[in-house]
Amino acid sequence: MSSLELNNWRWPHFSPQELACKHCGELPHNLDHLLLDKLELLRQSVGRALRVNSGYRCRIHNTIVGGSAYSQHKNLAVDLSIHGQDPRKLYDEAVALGFLGIGLGDSFIHLDMRNKIDGYQPPKKLTVWYYSKEGKKKWTSILSQQSSDL
Repeated sequence: MSSLELNNWRWPHFSPQELACKHCGELPHNLDHLLLDKLELLRQSVGRALRVNSGYRCRIHNTIVGGSAYSQHKNLAVDLSIHGQDPRKLYDEAVALGFLGIGLGDSFIHLDMRNKIDGYQPPKKLTVWYYSKEGKKKWTSILSQQSSDL
């Protein structure tokens, strides 16, 4: 990113460094501002810091970590740690804010906007998936509870 773009950074709860590729430090010039705006609103609505485990991934890093060929991380997606969070609230707020890709892992929640990647356009509708059997069991239990039970 250029210094001009960094000077216009408008997401106070997230730094370019925490969203940059952990392999090369790169952050693309064409950032998904809609995703970042929603991420900032999510942070405000949950009222506590959100830890980004993974943000942007260059092609090399995506391959190293076993990401899919059409991984949203190659544009911009975030995996947020659920440690110390109310995972049900994170999920409910992510849906309410209009995130379209929600992946549920053992210890994280993935959020993206289902953007076009390498010529492939995923459906622009809410898509939810689990990363493992353990994650599915954990999240099924979390999501089956009434909000008032939490």
